[in-house]
Amino acid sequence: MLAHHVSGSDCTRNTTDFLPPAQSSRTQFIRAVLFTSSMHYRLQVLSRFAAAVLGGYLLSASITALLPLVLPLKRTDAVLLTLSLSVLFYAVSFIAAFYFRGLKYIWCSLIGCSLLFTGLSVLLQGKL
Repeated sequence: MLAHHVSGSDCTRNTTDFLPPAQSSRTQFIRAVLFTSSMHYRLQVLSRFAAAVLGGYLLSASITALLPLVLPLKRTDAVLLTLSLSVLFYAVSFIAAFYFRGLKYIWCSLIGCSLLFTGLSVLLQGKL
């Protein structure tokens, strides 16, 4: 067995490195932990996930409401087809939320398209 020799300078550490921060600097410590780049990245991923789940649901629901009105099929066939395709619309919007770079672009495009398709479906139904 080989012996491992550790010099004294390698083992010396400041004992204050392992102590919790003082009460007066506790808020500074919390701010430093919360606003690190790692936390910023986690919030971006959370925002993308929320856009994928909520925005994808809104978009697929609005497309599902619009397509039976514009497809040249019997009403029941059009509804069944769009309900089957809604899973595809949801999956594509979920993937798109993680594909594009800008969070503002993702949120604005998902909500904007949802509002556009919902408005078109309301106009085509004649409820306005």
